[in-house]
Amino acid sequence: MSRKLSKLICYHNSELGADYSSLETEVAAFFDKHIEDADKKVKQDLEDKKTASLEALKPKVGSLDFWSEVKVVTTKKELAPTTVTATSTATKLEEERQVLVPFPKSPKVYHFHPIAFVEQMRMMEDDPSLIWGTKFTRVERLKVIEISKELWGEEREIEMANNLMAVFAWESGETFKTNVPNLANSGGTGLIQFMPPTAKGLLGKEITVETVYNYWGKKKTLKRVKEFADMTVVEQLGYVGKHFKPLKGKTVEFVDFYLQVLFPVSSGKPDHVVFSKDGKGLDSSESSKLRKLRQRAYDPNKGMDLNKDGKMWKNEIKKSVQKYLTKGEKFRN
Repeated sequence: MSRKLSKLICYHNSELGADYSSLETEVAAFFDKHIEDADKKVKQDLEDKKTASLEALKPKVGSLDFWSEVKVVTTKKELAPTTVTATSTATKLEEERQVLVPFPKSPKVYHFHPIAFVEQMRMMEDDPSLIWGTKFTRVERLKVIEISKELWGEEREIEMANNLMAVFAWESGETFKTNVPNLANSGGTGLIQFMPPTAKGLLGKEITVETVYNYWGKKKTLKRVKEFADMTVVEQLGYVGKHFKPLKGKTVEFVDFYLQVLFPVSSGKPDHVVFSKDGKGLDSSESSKLRKLRQRAYDPNKGMDLNKDGKMWKNEIKKSVQKYLTKGEKFRN
């Protein structure tokens, strides 16, 4: 709702050209309405407040009302005077001089929300501002927005594009590279750390798992999916769109984006135990296979068990990943 309201354009008088007489009428009418409906006990209080408000209003309006006095410096071209002699021909030359031009006569102007206005100007340039935006080229940013628009509509495209950028930051270790391997050597690769089985399903063919040495400067040999490591950012973003298709049209928050990568079966669900060290707290209605997967995933992600009780709730994961939305503001394009 706040986002929609920020896009409202209001056409009304500027306070810099306020007319005291009209404001006095409006303020008096406001008080009179309440005085009329008030009990006898509070009528006098309201009358006193009305008088005090009107007395304070006049000097305040006077201090702001300088609209008619403002002059804007602009440049005007005029014909320069010419001198004619017996041996010369008169030539009309133009010269520029600065002149003062007043504001529009009426102080009734359009008012824009400043942040929404800047955002709209960027969109007119066909390069909207995104968190972590400086990590991508303009073409790559537009691809992220294109995916978001296709999956969640034009109204939410920037919000969802920002969520995607935050996921890329987390998953790629803030490198935003397609060839980045998983430091824990899971075989995850690229912007959202596509796992080998996921990559195989998206490509519809067998994949090649290659190794890379010392990528993170820790002298480790790590696995990655060659086909995804060889992609450009725009190419890999196409597969990001396919991976997030199950969330199409859904109203989800950032943690659901992250879980769509980390553990998709938990994405979009209310708060629940996502991972458990010993199986405690897990939904007993789930299959034993799924519960075992939740147990197995606890240790690699135990840093998000904020209270260290062996159970990792969705809300704890939400708090852990929220920082990537905030940190990304420093890298807006």
